[in-house]
Amino acid sequence: MWDDNAVQMFGFAAEEAIGKSLDLIIPEKLRERHWKGWSYVVEQGVTGFNSDRTLTVPALRRNGSQIVVVFNMDIIRNHSGNIDAIKVVFRDIRKQP
Repeated sequence: MWDDNAVQMFGFAAEEAIGKSLDLIIPEKLRERHWKGWSYVVEQGVTGFNSDRTLTVPALRRNGSQIVVVFNMDIIRNHSGNIDAIKVVFRDIRKQP
């Protein structure tokens, strides 16, 4: 889901983001590290950044500028225990109290 908050945070309309690679918002120098981590999560079925723990990272906006975001991810499993989806929630730390 790419909601109005994502549009405001990253500057990409839903039509520009949905179905595209996350490289859209990942700075080039961090992409290899990101994809290694993503592969680990998918292969092992675990993440160190679930609802209880977050990670702070730089992210790209549509205009090329960088912001710092906090994210967490939860693995959603089906009744057989297989991964159905991975939910990632980003928060713009500029809006943190």
